[in-house]
Amino acid sequence: MHRVEKTPPPLLTFPQVVEDTLKAYVKQAYYAGTRKADFATRNFTSGDLRFFAKGVAELNRYFTAERAERPRNYFNRKELRSGYLLYFLPVNALKIQQILQSNLPRDFFAQPRRVLDLGSGPGTGSIGTLLYLQTMRHAPSGGARSLRVELTLVDHNQPILKDGEQLIKRLSDIKPKIIVADLHRPLNSFLPRARYDLIIVANTLNEFSETEKQLQLIRRLLQHYLTDEGYLLIMEPALRLPTRQLMELRDRIAQDKIAWIAAPCLHQQNCPMLADHPRDWCHMYWDWQRPKLIA
Repeated sequence: MHRVEKTPPPLLTFPQVVEDTLKAYVKQAYYAGTRKADFATRNFTSGDLRFFAKGVAELNRYFTAERAERPRNYFNRKELRSGYLLYFLPVNALKIQQILQSNLPRDFFAQPRRVLDLGSGPGTGSIGTLLYLQTMRHAPSGGARSLRVELTLVDHNQPILKDGEQLIKRLSDIKPKIIVADLHRPLNSFLPRARYDLIIVANTLNEFSETEKQLQLIRRLLQHYLTDEGYLLIMEPALRLPTRQLMELRDRIAQDKIAWIAAPCLHQQNCPMLADHPRDWCHMYWDWQRPKLIA
């Protein structure tokens, strides 16, 4: 018998050009008008890292241990916006890229597509989509070579949307459509009745306190805004309470048959873990090569 060595999957990597773009943008945008304005065009240094890391640490507390203390409009504070751009955006955009790569048909973007990034923050889902498209451009087997994509970003915070708009323009030739809106309002009060081929709802549903409210939003998206062959991507933090809510939402979608669930579960039945274990929750992970900035 011959022993077969399994080759581990390659580590996910965040493109250096995107990391450099983020670092340059943050310095230019957030040092302007301060005593550090003269440093805005210089290379990113350990001093810059120490300066912006304070916002990362505070956001991390708000997102985990101190969720109840998080201000409603926390992105109005520029130190929290800059911290999100440098730390949370790369991590989450890479997750979006990998989910799309694992689930979309390879020819999905071979024709013009419309993407809705709902609760977008700085366009994290949209930037993850751009990372995916860049991967497809260079795929050995072909994939989408000439790409026409329309991006619509929706969030309640205008400053973080402005950041997303500027970053997307720096990373591509796409000028995204920006909509400032509160997702607790009816969708048709701010979102035209258009159909989208890909709808991304990333790290957003946990802002709703009840599964029923989450379901109402998802039902409206599926019924009125997603094309018949389109994909809805929902991604939430792998914390216990948000994940168990998402597991409940998945059960309701399956029970009501309002969509076909493609992943990660390969069935359309109720979640057995949710029914049998009152505290357990599931999540998935990928190994990745952390950028030096993140490390």
